Amino acid sequence: MRSTVGWHAAQLGDYDTAHHHCTQALALQRRHHDRDGEAHTLDSLGYIDHHTGNHHQAIRHYRQALTLLRSLGHTTETANTLDVLGHPHAALGHHAQARAVWQEALELYRDQGRDTDAERVRRHLDDTRRQPFQRPGTLPAGLSSKPDELGGQAVQSRRRVTPTSCRRAAVRAA
Repeated sequence: MRSTVGWHAAQLGDYDTAHHHCTQALALQRRHHDRDGEAHTLDSLGYIDHHTGNHHQAIRHYRQALTLLRSLGHTTETANTLDVLGHPHAALGHHAQARAVWQEALELYRDQGRDTDAERVRRHLDDTRRQPFQRPGTLPAGLSSKPDELGGQAVQSRRRVTPTSCRRAAVRAA
């Protein structure tokens, strides 16, 4: 249940409450060996970190979620997490890493017949190919580090799947 509360708090922009609940849910999920719940909560923590400007931590949480999602065979959620993982990389100026994860997400989306998601990720790829060289840790000209201005469209699309998954994981962990 804490994971669900955490997710909804994050959607409302209450990131401190969201982080608190997700951290508690993660501890319970690990104690009860709920790998599915753990994967989704790590993904939620990545979302919270990205939206609070903690891009390195977001990458770490998203990568941990990916490891679990792949081991569980959750290709839909894997594609979603790869999609959002590109945004903290891009925010840090790591365009090669952003392109790599977006390319993998694009391939999965195409394999899954998710054409709208594939098209959105293709646009991300096109945008990063046009980016001039930047020092890591800097943002492209015209971008702000404010969370709502980085990756909002991708986050909205991905979240069509995740709340249900989070609720299912939270019920098992409770």
